[in-house]
Amino acid sequence: MTQDVDALTAVAEDRWPALLDAAPAYGLVARIDAPLEFAARTRVLLMRHEPSGIDVDLILGGLQFELDTIAAATPYRLGALSIRLPRVEDLMIMKAIAQRPRDMLDLEALLSRYPDSDLGRVRRFLDEFARAAAMPDLLTNWDQFVARRRPGVHDGD
Repeated sequence: MTQDVDALTAVAEDRWPALLDAAPAYGLVARIDAPLEFAARTRVLLMRHEPSGIDVDLILGGLQFELDTIAAATPYRLGALSIRLPRVEDLMIMKAIAQRPRDMLDLEALLSRYPDSDLGRVRRFLDEFARAAAMPDLLTNWDQFVARRRPGVHDGD
Protein backbone atom coordinates (compact mmCIF):
# COMPACT_ATOMS: atom_id res chain seq x y z
CA MET A 1 0.00 0.00 0.00
CA THR A 2 2.94 2.32 0.61
CA GLN A 3 6.33 2.53 -1.04
CA ASP A 4 8.29 1.00 1.81
CA VAL A 5 8.41 -2.24 3.75
CA ASP A 6 7.95 -2.50 7.51
CA ALA A 7 9.31 -5.72 8.97
CA LEU A 8 8.98 -6.76 12.61
CA THR A 9 11.58 -9.07 14.08
CA ALA A 10 12.69 -10.18 17.54
CA VAL A 11 16.45 -9.81 17.84
CA ALA A 12 18.21 -9.31 21.16
CA GLU A 13 19.89 -5.91 21.39
CA ASP A 14 23.36 -7.45 21.69
CA ARG A 15 22.78 -9.10 18.26
CA TRP A 16 21.89 -5.85 16.44
CA PRO A 17 25.48 -5.24 15.22
CA ALA A 18 25.61 -8.75 13.74
CA LEU A 19 22.23 -8.17 12.08
CA LEU A 20 23.52 -4.95 10.54
CA ASP A 21 26.74 -6.68 9.41
CA ALA A 22 24.76 -9.50 7.73
CA ALA A 23 22.29 -7.18 5.96
CA PRO A 24 24.42 -6.39 2.85
CA ALA A 25 24.36 -10.07 1.88
CA TYR A 26 20.60 -9.54 1.33
CA GLY A 27 21.00 -6.24 -0.50
CA LEU A 28 20.17 -4.16 2.59
CA VAL A 29 22.21 -1.14 3.63
CA ALA A 30 21.69 1.45 6.36
CA ARG A 31 20.04 4.59 5.04
CA ILE A 32 21.29 6.86 7.83
CA ASP A 33 24.58 7.45 9.60
CA ALA A 34 24.86 5.79 13.03
CA PRO A 35 22.00 3.32 12.49
CA LEU A 36 22.64 1.44 15.74
CA GLU A 37 22.45 4.61 17.80
CA PHE A 38 19.12 5.45 16.12
CA ALA A 39 17.92 1.89 16.78
CA ALA A 40 18.85 2.18 20.45
CA ARG A 41 16.50 5.19 20.72
CA THR A 42 13.68 3.98 18.46
CA ARG A 43 14.03 0.19 18.12
CA VAL A 44 14.02 0.63 14.34
CA LEU A 45 16.85 0.02 11.87
CA LEU A 46 16.33 2.24 8.83
CA MET A 47 17.53 0.25 5.83
CA ARG A 48 17.28 0.36 2.04
CA HIS A 49 17.11 -2.62 -0.27
CA GLU A 50 19.67 -1.40 -2.80
CA PRO A 51 18.68 -3.61 -5.77
CA SER A 52 15.08 -2.31 -5.70
CA GLY A 53 15.58 1.08 -4.02
CA ILE A 54 12.82 0.23 -1.52
CA ASP A 55 13.16 1.56 2.03
CA VAL A 56 12.87 -1.05 4.77
CA ASP A 57 12.05 -0.15 8.36
CA LEU A 58 13.24 -3.10 10.42
CA ILE A 59 11.33 -2.90 13.71
CA LEU A 60 13.24 -4.58 16.51
CA GLY A 61 10.38 -5.92 18.59
CA GLY A 62 10.61 -6.40 22.30
CA LEU A 63 7.14 -5.70 23.70
CA GLN A 64 4.93 -8.67 24.46
CA PHE A 65 2.43 -7.50 21.82
CA GLU A 66 5.20 -7.53 19.20
CA LEU A 67 6.40 -10.98 20.25
CA ASP A 68 2.80 -12.27 20.14
CA THR A 69 2.33 -10.69 16.71
CA ILE A 70 5.41 -12.48 15.40
CA ALA A 71 4.28 -15.79 16.92
CA ALA A 72 0.79 -15.51 15.38
CA ALA A 73 1.99 -14.46 11.90
CA THR A 74 0.90 -16.66 9.01
CA PRO A 75 3.35 -17.83 6.33
CA TYR A 76 2.61 -16.79 2.73
CA ARG A 77 4.42 -17.63 -0.50
CA LEU A 78 5.11 -14.96 -3.07
CA GLY A 79 6.78 -16.82 -5.90
CA ALA A 80 10.04 -18.17 -4.48
CA LEU A 81 9.78 -15.92 -1.43
CA SER A 82 8.22 -17.08 1.83
CA ILE A 83 7.14 -14.37 4.27
CA ARG A 84 5.13 -14.30 7.47
CA LEU A 85 2.32 -11.75 7.61
CA PRO A 86 0.61 -10.52 10.78
CA ARG A 87 -3.07 -10.94 11.49
CA VAL A 88 -4.92 -8.01 9.96
CA GLU A 89 -6.03 -6.88 13.43
CA ASP A 90 -2.41 -6.78 14.64
CA LEU A 91 -1.46 -4.71 11.61
CA MET A 92 -4.37 -2.36 12.33
CA ILE A 93 -3.18 -1.97 15.92
CA MET A 94 0.35 -1.09 14.81
CA LYS A 95 -0.93 1.40 12.24
CA ALA A 96 -3.36 3.00 14.73
CA ILE A 97 -0.60 3.42 17.33
CA ALA A 98 1.80 4.98 14.82
CA GLN A 99 -0.83 7.52 13.69
CA ARG A 100 1.38 8.87 10.89
CA PRO A 101 -0.53 10.09 7.82
CA ARG A 102 0.65 7.19 5.66
CA ASP A 103 -0.30 4.69 8.40
CA MET A 104 -3.79 6.18 8.52
CA LEU A 105 -4.09 5.74 4.74
CA ASP A 106 -2.97 2.13 5.15
CA LEU A 107 -5.48 1.67 7.96
CA GLU A 108 -8.27 3.03 5.79
CA ALA A 109 -7.36 0.55 3.05
CA LEU A 110 -7.26 -2.31 5.58
CA LEU A 111 -10.74 -1.43 6.85
CA SER A 112 -12.04 -1.47 3.27
CA ARG A 113 -10.23 -4.68 2.29
CA TYR A 114 -11.10 -6.63 5.46
CA PRO A 115 -14.66 -5.68 6.39
CA ASP A 116 -15.02 -8.71 8.69
CA SER A 117 -11.97 -7.91 10.80
CA ASP A 118 -12.40 -8.00 14.57
CA LEU A 119 -12.53 -4.29 15.37
CA GLY A 120 -13.52 -5.07 18.95
CA ARG A 121 -10.18 -6.84 19.44
CA VAL A 122 -8.35 -3.86 17.95
CA ARG A 123 -10.24 -1.44 20.19
CA ARG A 124 -9.64 -3.51 23.35
CA PHE A 125 -5.91 -3.55 22.73
CA LEU A 126 -5.81 0.16 21.87
CA ASP A 127 -7.73 0.89 25.07
CA GLU A 128 -5.16 -1.04 27.13
CA PHE A 129 -2.26 0.60 25.30
CA ALA A 130 -3.78 4.09 25.62
CA ARG A 131 -4.11 3.62 29.38
CA ALA A 132 -0.60 2.18 29.84
CA ALA A 133 1.04 4.85 27.70
CA ALA A 134 -1.12 7.71 28.99
CA MET A 135 -2.35 8.39 25.45
CA PRO A 136 -6.12 8.87 25.83
CA ASP A 137 -6.38 10.46 22.38
CA LEU A 138 -5.34 7.15 20.82
CA LEU A 139 -8.67 5.52 21.61
CA THR A 140 -10.67 8.65 20.80
CA ASN A 141 -8.90 8.92 17.43
CA TRP A 142 -9.60 5.23 16.70
CA ASP A 143 -13.29 5.55 17.54
CA GLN A 144 -13.65 8.64 15.36
CA PHE A 145 -11.70 7.02 12.54
CA VAL A 146 -13.90 3.91 12.55
CA ALA A 147 -17.12 5.93 12.89
CA ARG A 148 -16.24 7.93 9.76
CA ARG A 149 -15.49 4.80 7.75
CA ARG A 150 -18.00 2.34 9.17
CA PRO A 151 -21.21 4.10 10.17
CA GLY A 152 -23.15 2.10 12.74
CA VAL A 153 -20.05 0.45 14.24
CA HIS A 154 -19.75 1.45 17.89
CA ASP A 155 -17.45 0.83 20.85
CA GLY A 156 -16.31 -2.76 20.96
CA ASP A 157 -18.37 -3.91 17.91
